[in-house]
Amino acid sequence: MVRIKASEFGVKHLKLSGIWTWQRDLHESEDSLVPVPLSDEALAEADSLLIHATMETASGIALEGLIVYDRGSDEVFAIEVLVDGQRFTFNKYVPEMSFEELDRLALYLKVDRSSLLPIHYSIVPKELAIDDGVFEF
Repeated sequence: MVRIKASEFGVKHLKLSGIWTWQRDLHESEDSLVPVPLSDEALAEADSLLIHATMETASGIALEGLIVYDRGSDEVFAIEVLVDGQRFTFNKYVPEMSFEELDRLALYLKVDRSSLLPIHYSIVPKELAIDDGVFEF
């Protein structure tokens, strides 16, 4: 089974699988991400899914990354933008951290922070019945 340390996960890993979930190991200092097979049984076992998505900022900048989807609430509560080995994480439930990440992404992209939100997303694995959406916090 493929296991990628969460801190090492990047765009290249999206080619291995379009759907991931967290896996904790008591012997490791950080969580790993593992691919989730596209089967009803495997999908049902994961509480949250990290799903490959294309994204577009309010000003039209195309990005790639993951949406974090909670199966129980049928909600996208976080997204992670992956750019040039950098990771930018936004979570509805942690707005103060998300605004810091938004500033960091704006600085990296050399744009004004106000041009980034809302972020529109479309999942890549079309076999999942998750509609396109808009993320903001």
